[in-house]
Amino acid sequence: GQLRIPMYVKIHGRSVPFPLVLTANSVGPRVEVDPPMLDWGPIKCLEPLTRHVKLTNNSCIDASIRAFMNERKSLWTVHPKIIHLSPQETLQLAVTLDINETCNMQDTLNLIVQEGEDLTVQVKGKGVGTPVKCDLDIDYIDFGTIFTTRTESREIVIRNYGQAARRINWLRDKEKDKAKDKKEESGDKKGGKKKNGDDDTPPPPVFRVEPEFVVMEPRSAYRFTVMAMSPAAGELEEVLVCNETLDKGGGVGKPIFRPKLRANFVAPQLRLSTRDINFVFLWAKDRPVAPLTEPLSLNNVGPLDIRFKVEVQYPFSVDVDEGVIPSNGSQDILIDFDPAFKSDRKSCVVRQKLNIQYDEHPAVNTVELVGKVVW
Repeated sequence: GQLRIPMYVKIHGRSVPFPLVLTANSVGPRVEVDPPMLDWGPIKCLEPLTRHVKLTNNSCIDASIRAFMNERKSLWTVHPKIIHLSPQETLQLAVTLDINETCNMQDTLNLIVQEGEDLTVQVKGKGVGTPVKCDLDIDYIDFGTIFTTRTESREIVIRNYGQAARRINWLRDKEKDKAKDKKEESGDKKGGKKKNGDDDTPPPPVFRVEPEFVVMEPRSAYRFTVMAMSPAAGELEEVLVCNETLDKGGGVGKPIFRPKLRANFVAPQLRLSTRDINFVFLWAKDRPVAPLTEPLSLNNVGPLDIRFKVEVQYPFSVDVDEGVIPSNGSQDILIDFDPAFKSDRKSCVVRQKLNIQYDEHPAVNTVELVGKVVW
């Protein structure tokens, strides 16, 4: 500002000093900013974008500047925050926007110049896309090879980084369904009308997500379970669509994820060395009444390990009740027949089934067992 300093000059031969007044205008560093306003325009949510502000010290003295955003929880960040400019020095100040909502946002960049004139830069931008993200890449989810009728699941975590609650809804891809329906209708026309009593109920979906619908609060996360199950064997693919709608305001749902799901369903492929085993005990005075034994070989010719259980009733028995057979592996079991079960010593024939069941699968393999006792 303005300064006024009194001064006195003493002149020889004059008893009274001569008065003077010194005036001056004191100024600090002159810092210029360009541009005075920054507009990011449309920017994808959660994808940081940096723009620059040019600072110039257009003076003959050093300038110290402190930079900060006006909002306490601003979407903009500035780097560096403490700046020192020599005379005529220029600096590109980095300002980064990481927007988390699909609406217009604005703030003010403050530049406090020590002993100089403070400056401001107006900043604004508009978020597009969605602030809802998944921790993993779910564009393609492959369940690999799994057994039919068995439900296989994968867990995914979806996070709402936005400032508003959102309704999340999982649906089947309508375009794929329409193409499938047209194909089925074309097949029906070629094959003729359906007979009375034919079931028009569509089969249950092979792939699904639980829960199908949820409201996600701002800055929250939810764990979804993606499941695959088919009663029929074969390689299947399907596309699911995850729609997002603002909880307040509604509107048409916007697809944010469109994962393609695939699974190869197979049934247990167990090959038995025989389907029938016959035991014959012929009594003789010199022959002890002891169990008869026959072998049975189980060969797993499928791509997955098989966990099995064997069920059989007396007078038949096995040495292995349960086990696991790796892919392309085998298991040998011994089947016993006890002819001593006939305490009345009358000749007879016993017929039973040996059942081989699978863990979490309804398929059953059977072996016909026949035990003949002749006294």
